[in-house]
Amino acid sequence: MVHIAPPLPWLLAIGCSLLLAGCTRDHAPPLVNPLYRVAGESSVDKRSLTQARSMDRIEALLADGLFDDAASALDQAMAEGLRHPRAAYMRAHIEQQRGNFQAAAPWLEEAIQLAPGWPEPRLRLADIYIELNRPAAAQRLYAGLEQQFPHHPAGPYGRGMISLMRGRHAEAGPAFVEALTRDPSFAPAVHGQAVLARLSDQPSRERDFLNRYRSLRPLDPGVHFRLAQLDEASELFSSARRGYLRSWELRPAPRTARALADLFIRLGDEESAALWDERSR
Repeated sequence: MVHIAPPLPWLLAIGCSLLLAGCTRDHAPPLVNPLYRVAGESSVDKRSLTQARSMDRIEALLADGLFDDAASALDQAMAEGLRHPRAAYMRAHIEQQRGNFQAAAPWLEEAIQLAPGWPEPRLRLADIYIELNRPAAAQRLYAGLEQQFPHHPAGPYGRGMISLMRGRHAEAGPAFVEALTRDPSFAPAVHGQAVLARLSDQPSRERDFLNRYRSLRPLDPGVHFRLAQLDEASELFSSARRGYLRSWELRPAPRTARALADLFIRLGDEESAALWDERSR
């Protein structure tokens, strides 16, 4: 039986935005890594081939950060009868990027139902549960990853996340390292290392891992926000401003507007501070 720890304020505050954003094709694997494609997926007829090409186009739009265009294309494909785990996963990705976490969860559940041998929807759903302040549900998903996917980096990553959520930091680090040994570009484990560094009050080490994570997930608003916080703490105000603004561009959120308002107050720009204060409400 899995021990379920109570909600951890630090984890909920950090948000653990592990899989929030897609990747640009220049810096990271595609949204659905070809190494981990859905088992048994094939294109044996013309309709299947057309749908596969449609999903590839939508994934490319997501990778380029064109979320509205991707949503429109996905809506059209689904209206034409598309029902596929990749499509459900992409719909969840779009909802999550927009901050609609509650709406994303059912799409991930559908993806898991349609493709139980595919780990990515489980990882994203665990992330959703953390955003929704449901750490017990997240732990249950993490607990099953290693048993279900013994050769995938998700296995040791799930073990590391459970250790992290239980406060056993010394066990979490080696698990994340093992995940990265299996796949050096496995972004969730890179982010896990950044979280560990933050909990250990090692800002330089945290920054290194966050920069590495940002190279893998450049469209994640959370990583830009956290790096901006570190820049502000180091009085690198211009860099902090750019980071907060980039986070806002990717997902307008009250906390980002509040951070910008506070930053402009520090800079003595009362007009800009008032503008962002209004947006934070």
